[in-house]
Amino acid sequence: MDAARRAGELDAHDVIVMGAQGARTGIPLEAVLTAVYYQALAALVTASLKLIRIGQDACQDLLGKHLRDVPAAIEAASDVPPDEIGWFSPTLDIASARHETAYTRLFIT
Repeated sequence: MDAARRAGELDAHDVIVMGAQGARTGIPLEAVLTAVYYQALAALVTASLKLIRIGQDACQDLLGKHLRDVPAAIEAASDVPPDEIGWFSPTLDIASARHETAYTRLFIT
């Protein structure tokens, strides 16, 4: 899968790739969902470090605190019927992609 992605044969969001890779290699669903949860949470915590005056220790505390919620979040997500899944809001991804070329950057440096 990595070679296909690098070759431009696979163009998908990281979550789709992680799900496909997990299914292809037999990784338990709970482990894949935990990795997705961690990746999303770590990205938000990393952004907060750059956007607001919060130290690295506070970021690690937030990360640790919210990682305890993973099992409950996975259980809640598992209870959603397939016909109710479908919320889509790419706004944050689009904004993140545009950050590199933005006229003004928001990060504290």
